[in-house]
Amino acid sequence: MNIYRLLVIVLVLLNISCSENNVDYEEAIYESLFLEIIGNAYDKAFLINSTDLKWFETYDIEKIKKHNETVGIDAGLLENLYAVNSKSYPIKWQPIMTTIVMLPSSTHESPNRDVRCGITQKNRIYRSYHTVSKVVFSDDGLSALVAHGYHCAPLSGATEQLILFKKSGNRWLVEKGIRLWVS
Repeated sequence: MNIYRLLVIVLVLLNISCSENNVDYEEAIYESLFLEIIGNAYDKAFLINSTDLKWFETYDIEKIKKHNETVGIDAGLLENLYAVNSKSYPIKWQPIMTTIVMLPSSTHESPNRDVRCGITQKNRIYRSYHTVSKVVFSDDGLSALVAHGYHCAPLSGATEQLILFKKSGNRWLVEKGIRLWVS
């Protein structure tokens, strides 16, 4: 009898914590993004604990708009993404369905390759990590845009991209993206 009572309590708590009123849409985008990237809920990924200001300082919006001509992401959404990400913000996301380890922003900002690649004197803590921007939403709340970066050791494959999500029911699905570069 006690196990059933415990199961009911857990299910009620899960329902409350995952109800639409309690889940921040930005967190839902991050969760969807990392489930798409990692492909499962148990493999670990590393994420810088603040949004990536360097990305917006590196990529001129006019250059991005040129890339976007064939993709067709709303230009207003792109401009809003740049406006919102004019400074760096701490990432307060607490993953629900993904295994994310937060790394300090100093990792991404370091000029030292060994620091960026997670190499210490004792061992390699991580090989690659991700960065994200603040998420912007369309006026109707049915589209969301985020910048994502995957950074890793030299010659091991990295990328930076913009990803557009569309809301379908209670889920956010990847609609399309602009891959800015890949190594």
